[in-house]
Amino acid sequence: MSEREELLRSMGRLPNTTIKGDTVTIRPKAARPLRLRVNRNGKGYATSYTLPVGCAEAREAGFVDEDGNPLPLEKHIDAQRHTIAFKLREDGFS
Repeated sequence: MSEREELLRSMGRLPNTTIKGDTVTIRPKAARPLRLRVNRNGKGYATSYTLPVGCAEAREAGFVDEDGNPLPLEKHIDAQRHTIAFKLREDGFS
């Protein structure tokens, strides 16, 4: 492998980086706050909330398999700290 190819390959491993030909583009992550999106039933009542997770974020966290299919997750709620954490289920069942 040439030095050029090796450099491009190593640059491609950086987060938020795309390579097209000899052009390497690195985009900083947006620092916008996340907002929950409300899901409503047919009568207008809030039934749940959705939080968007980008494809790259899901891959980076290991939440999808090689084909892009979602893997089973566990949800951990800490009301004292106002946090919700997600992690892969260790048993692999959904």
